Amino acid sequence: MGEAQKKIVSVGKNGQISIGKEYAGRTLEIVFFDDGRAMLSPGRFVPDHQAIFFTPDADDKLARFAEWEKDHPPEGTSTEKLRAKKLAAPSKKTKAGGK
Repeated sequence: MGEAQKKIVSVGKNGQISIGKEYAGRTLEIVFFDDGRAMLSPGRFVPDHQAIFFTPDADDKLARFAEWEKDHPPEGTSTEKLRAKKLAAPSKKTKAGGK
């Protein structure tokens, strides 16, 4: 990580500041503190409709799945065996009238 650089900028009458072209097009998080400070952090942020995947509960479920997966490796699937099993199973027909 490089050395910190300090830059003094003035807020224009329209409420805007210019922080440099290297940030053009980037998304910035702005944290406003009670004492009047503001901190800018560039980054990638999660859209609201995807936020459910980035919660402690989702992390826990993923960790539990990873543990389960260690003891349950994937197995090959034989479509012929599946087809034979399906054909051998008795069909569940419904009576007329839905009963």
